Amino acid sequence: DTVVFDGADHHKTMIGRAVTVLDASVEDCVAWELLRVTRAKMKKQLEEEGGLPRTVTPINGHSHIFQNCIDLKVPSFAIREWVGLCVWKKVDETTLVVCLEDYEDEERFPKGGAGRKYVRASAESYWKYEKLADSKGLPQTRVTYCQSVDLKGYIPKSLTNGKIVWTLMYLSQMREHFDRSLECDARDRAEVVKLIEVAEFDWDLGEDTLKRFEKLFEDKKGSERPANNNFGLSESKVYAELIAGHGWGRTIVKIRAKLEEVAAFVWNFASRANMKISEDVERTYEKEDEEVSQGKFFRKVVGRRQHLESSHHSHHRDRSFESVMTFSWLDEDTALILFSPKEEKKKNQQVLPRRSSVFARGSLSDHGGQNLGGAYKAKELVAIRLRKSTEGGTRLDYACSLELGPGISHGACKAFIGKRLEEIWKISIYFQRLHPLEEYKTKDGIALAYDLMWKANSAKMRLERLNEVLKESRAMREVVAELPWFGKMLSAAARGNLTMNRAVSTKLICVSDPEAIQIGKNLIPSLKSKKLVEAGVDVWKLQNKAIKELMEKHDWFLPMIVIMSKGIVKTAAWGLLWRVTIGGALSLGDLATDILVLLQFWNGGEKMSTFKDLSLISLSASILLQLMVVTFQNRKKKMGKLLKEWAIVLLGMKGPWDAYRVAIGAEQEKDTEFDPIMEMSYSKGIEIFAESIPAILIQSSAILSALESGESISRTAYISLLVSMFSTGFVCATISYDTDTNPEKRAASPQFYGLVPDNGTKRALLFVSMTTMSSCLVMMKSLLLISLGKIKLIYCFAYFFGEVAIYLVMKIVRGDFTYWLPLEGCLKILMSILMRVAVQIIGAFTGTVHFRHPYETGGLYFTLNFFAPLVGMIILLVTLEQSEGTYLGAETIEFLRLTTTLLGSVLFFFLGAFLLLMNKDYRWTFFAIDTGPQFARRQFLEGDDLLKSDMFLINKSYWADIKVQVETWVKGSWEEWEEEKPDWFTDEWKALVPESMKPESRRSIGKSEGSSDEEIDSGGKQREGSKKKRKGVSRQRGGAAWSEDEGERESESESAGGQRSSNFESEKSLAGVQISRKITSLRVVPKNAGVSRMDLLRAKKASHNAKIQPLGGTGSLLVGGLDQEEFKREMSRRGSLF
Repeated sequence: DTVVFDGADHHKTMIGRAVTVLDASVEDCVAWELLRVTRAKMKKQLEEEGGLPRTVTPINGHSHIFQNCIDLKVPSFAIREWVGLCVWKKVDETTLVVCLEDYEDEERFPKGGAGRKYVRASAESYWKYEKLADSKGLPQTRVTYCQSVDLKGYIPKSLTNGKIVWTLMYLSQMREHFDRSLECDARDRAEVVKLIEVAEFDWDLGEDTLKRFEKLFEDKKGSERPANNNFGLSESKVYAELIAGHGWGRTIVKIRAKLEEVAAFVWNFASRANMKISEDVERTYEKEDEEVSQGKFFRKVVGRRQHLESSHHSHHRDRSFESVMTFSWLDEDTALILFSPKEEKKKNQQVLPRRSSVFARGSLSDHGGQNLGGAYKAKELVAIRLRKSTEGGTRLDYACSLELGPGISHGACKAFIGKRLEEIWKISIYFQRLHPLEEYKTKDGIALAYDLMWKANSAKMRLERLNEVLKESRAMREVVAELPWFGKMLSAAARGNLTMNRAVSTKLICVSDPEAIQIGKNLIPSLKSKKLVEAGVDVWKLQNKAIKELMEKHDWFLPMIVIMSKGIVKTAAWGLLWRVTIGGALSLGDLATDILVLLQFWNGGEKMSTFKDLSLISLSASILLQLMVVTFQNRKKKMGKLLKEWAIVLLGMKGPWDAYRVAIGAEQEKDTEFDPIMEMSYSKGIEIFAESIPAILIQSSAILSALESGESISRTAYISLLVSMFSTGFVCATISYDTDTNPEKRAASPQFYGLVPDNGTKRALLFVSMTTMSSCLVMMKSLLLISLGKIKLIYCFAYFFGEVAIYLVMKIVRGDFTYWLPLEGCLKILMSILMRVAVQIIGAFTGTVHFRHPYETGGLYFTLNFFAPLVGMIILLVTLEQSEGTYLGAETIEFLRLTTTLLGSVLFFFLGAFLLLMNKDYRWTFFAIDTGPQFARRQFLEGDDLLKSDMFLINKSYWADIKVQVETWVKGSWEEWEEEKPDWFTDEWKALVPESMKPESRRSIGKSEGSSDEEIDSGGKQREGSKKKRKGVSRQRGGAAWSEDEGERESESESAGGQRSSNFESEKSLAGVQISRKITSLRVVPKNAGVSRMDLLRAKKASHNAKIQPLGGTGSLLVGGLDQEEFKREMSRRGSLF
């Protein structure tokens, strides 16, 4: 508790008091306080105060003189200096006090700091240390700290109050130093785990109760993901009603800990960790009676008090909940924890003693949880389903339904539910931080990154979160112990400041602190230079040798830094500014200048009517095609979402909107066809094909017509032409650059991707070269076509369509006409025609470097296309000069000559720069003659499994000639992939493999086995499967069982004659206990094999008509679907189930 009083009128005196309890002995606490100039404290003094004086002058064993100087961090305020006499005394065996008061000695400590402009302040402090009874084996000391401070001078009241709180936080630093909460909570969990493992439950939840809680896991209609969702890897949904403040929420998260550990953590309702995670005002619980403590059943009454804030961050009355908390096993892999409202106590009913735990652990609570203090009594219905995951760890499924009372806004209710869901994600973070470095894998790196970026929306918040993780994560402490510079490197990266990129070639073990800071700073310019975060991290790795070695040594570091970088880019202003400005400004500028030129055509009268009509057709075609793409992408979405996307296109904001979504790292939305990057690529391609290239053709034609007629040409026309030209070049260079530097592309096809060098400066210059080359080519190609059209329109069409026809004939003759997309039937033919024509037109106009790929035009044909416009212009100019003005006027010919000379010179200059800057190992790709099928076959025959896996991502006609080799490879390696689980061996990839190529044992296994362990589908229903079939004995405890979703458990049923399976659901009453459960797996068991009673509950949904019958003689039984009487008789013979 902290109390602040104001002093006299002429100056401000601060008086404060704080109390806390420490996990240490009295002697340890006093020693830590009196040792004021330790290395750790002086280091902190240097960081916070810049090395201001702090000295200790011993007098005797019980006293010393303490000098301390502090900068108030207020402009124009002088530094404050304190000089005090500190004395300690042992009052009795359990109490020790320390006092500090002002000390005057002008000779040794002159006022003003020996000529320095310090103001001598005054302070009196008192510490009282009282020994308390040990708590769970840990010594306890209560510390009371009182202080009175006079800063001297006139100090504003707000600053005075803020500073006294800051001084009292010294006690929090002491508590943090001695905190042993992890050890204390671990000991408590271990005790509960033992009880869970041996517990016997003889109580019945009841079928009605189970059904009531089961409904909690059903999604509410109208539920949505929480606003500003920061739940990392969890799946969360919330729903709120305006009636009586009712809200519902659900979240699913995987926790890297054993089920028993997680259950024990939740059961320790008032543990220190639970209090810190929930941030509750107070938590109470009834003391378990002897039966509970002996593990006969798990049930207790708990209470909690929480703050309730409105959506505008104003405070409502606190909400208090009093609930009955129960724990039960459903089977050997599943446990259930329930919270239900506590019924009102009847008269004369015995009340168990209560214990209280408050968030401010050091504060004293007089009411002990009995007095609600004006809190509104609310109700909660909570179900926590814990299931062992096939990948290890625990899957926690949390669902809650709350009644917060009337007068609660919709936003406040959803925010309160969201806070409840955050607690579950924090539990996963808690356990993640307990694992040592030697256990870290790739998924741990991803989880660590989400922990680092939790609600870190600014540089300050990122640094605070980073310091917390480095301190509390066991693995990170081990990394810092091994590499002391690791924290400084991450801190420099987390700041997100734009600096100059300077490569560091020092080895991992030799990195100094300044070099580590520079390495961290290098991450930001690397990310800025790339549109894809993965590609930016790849640049960073290649530029800094220590990072490359670190990624090779720890495979968790790469995914961690990628996710962390996405968070930095998402929240850093430069990230959005760079991408939206560069990616969208050119698009907007091109559209704006096109509209200005269109208006000029509109006002140009009859002469310009043709250009006006063609411009309108071009813009309309671009908008129409983009609307078609948007409609196809969002056709499964609601009409509101579709209308929003249409509005973005019609307003001309599609380019900036796509750039924004890519910049923030938006993932592919559900029920969409492709991710944001692919959607942006299609939009840019349409913009080039239907808007930019036609605009250049139309405006070039208008300029040449004006030259022919001797009319003046407006500056706007030239500006619009240049903007369209460089906008087209920028987009084409971006497509080639991002595709080539994509780490996934380089890993999947290293023999083609890798043209762009690793050096950052070279990459930037190469990008400029590609942009300029494409801009020059599109201008030169347009002038060639327009000039031919001016001579004779048929020449223009003959040249244009002749190029396309030659390309298509060449593809057909070489057996390379089918496009690489994995399509069939008429759609394959239609898409092949459209894509081949589009690629030829765009490639011929722009020289997009990526189109040299064998799947597109091919290397040699690309090179011929690249030089065709220049050769064509030279031939045209020679012909025009020989015609002596027969076809075009002298001014027009002179304009074409000057323009061609300028464009050709610039083109050859940047082409030379491009060839010098690119990786020379990839120059051969510009002269390759491989077709798409030849390239695919070579990639399969010469590549590793990663390269071979691409066969099912392309059209099967490409590998039809090696189908036998592909099938042999799949069948021979499938089992190995099932065990090793390479990154490319995903559910989506499995679905692409024809059933005939899969091993026979895998053909009949549906998608459920290949699907992820648990998901939430669009309807909200739980859908589960397993990568490996579950084996083991199902266990059912107590009279209660859970009616699980269909398909939730899969296991094999084996018999002498083969495999059989059948299904049934039964509702039966045994020993007076209601059971509603799917008995799931069949198994052939010998009569005398001593099978446990739970073997009969091993399951995969037996059928209603299956019976117990002899199989293979009288020595075995087929445990199939049992009717009620037969089940009772069999259980009676083998022993009672309960």
